[in-house]
Amino acid sequence: MAKDLEAYDRWVIPVREYPDPETLIAGIDSYVIAPAEKKLKVLRPG
Repeated sequence: MAKDLEAYDRWVIPVREYPDPETLIAGIDSYVIAPAEKKLKVLRPG
């Protein structure tokens, strides 16, 4: 399903894989939150 979502790159941040949950948790701000906030600014400027 993630592959299908890549076609909607205007709304979806790129899919990223993590080797383990600890890596995801350690980098959640830079890997998940920051890209999502950046995408939001593009979709809702102002």
